[in-house]
Amino acid sequence: MDTPLLEPKSEGPPVLVQQALPEAVREWQWQRCSSGFSGAVLWRALDDQGNPRMVLKGWPVDVLSERLHQIHQWMELANHLPYVPRLYRWRTGGTVLDQIGRCWDLTSWQMGEVCRQPDLLEVSQACRAVAQLHAAWPQYGYGTCPAARHRWEWLERWQQLPLPVDMLRRQYLPWEDVLQAAERILREQVQPTLKRLQSWLGREGPLQVCLRDLRSEHVLFFRSGSLIQVSGIIDYGAMAIDHPAVDLARLLADYAAAQPERAAGIYAAGQQAYQDAGGNLQPWLHHLPLLAHAGHLAALVRWLVRLAAKNLPESVTLPLVFARLEELLRRLENPST
Repeated sequence: MDTPLLEPKSEGPPVLVQQALPEAVREWQWQRCSSGFSGAVLWRALDDQGNPRMVLKGWPVDVLSERLHQIHQWMELANHLPYVPRLYRWRTGGTVLDQIGRCWDLTSWQMGEVCRQPDLLEVSQACRAVAQLHAAWPQYGYGTCPAARHRWEWLERWQQLPLPVDMLRRQYLPWEDVLQAAERILREQVQPTLKRLQSWLGREGPLQVCLRDLRSEHVLFFRSGSLIQVSGIIDYGAMAIDHPAVDLARLLADYAAAQPERAAGIYAAGQQAYQDAGGNLQPWLHHLPLLAHAGHLAALVRWLVRLAAKNLPESVTLPLVFARLEELLRRLENPST
């Protein structure tokens, strides 16, 4: 897993957490890792030979033990799949440790690398793995797509009461151009996207446990000679009941954004591989780009709301936030399909 590491001499995990580690791993070396935008804290463990073996995660402070136990139950339903991280138990015997204001867990370190510009074979392998993962999780009948509704609600919120972006530009002067571009994009695209999305809000499809934040950096590939296979699907923090198309739309949007000239082929190959592996994308088949585009717009609104409230996740810096905004704007300015 190519998670970028912080400085090698950074502090190890908190003492109370280390005391709860299994006896066999307490002397391993712990290296702090960057944790993205979630507000989590991460370390990886190196064994006596220097091999990465384990991930220690301190979950965001708003994730309660009941929620993490549910995520673990779903992960264990898929533990027959080699690319799903294995859960380890603390000295207390459980997989969840509630200590110093947050919940903690231990999972296996999944070897492999992110493929940000995959070929069509790699796209197919990733989507086939997602279908196998979905097949391991419970289904909850049929219904409308919660993710589509959430996207609609965020865009409708902006449409009804847009934020005073002039105020934001004054507060974040180094990124005034980014905020101005965000305002323009929202003014131009929210209403047409709401119109396109409206007809989908009442359409029903299969509902089941989904990842709901499946990004390209969460799918790892292992290469050995001519052999290429999915070796890890990581980050289960956003899991919830939704339509399975949500996971595929999020992943394929990343792959297509990195290679916009091949976007149509990427979507076609991914959808076909997912269906060939038994996945059901109805009624969203052939409409994943709409779901992805609405998701990008909704994410833009959410970040602006957070900036206005000065409510950023722990350890997330303003340069990181505005880099994310610039990436969203790039995708919205140049939609891949």
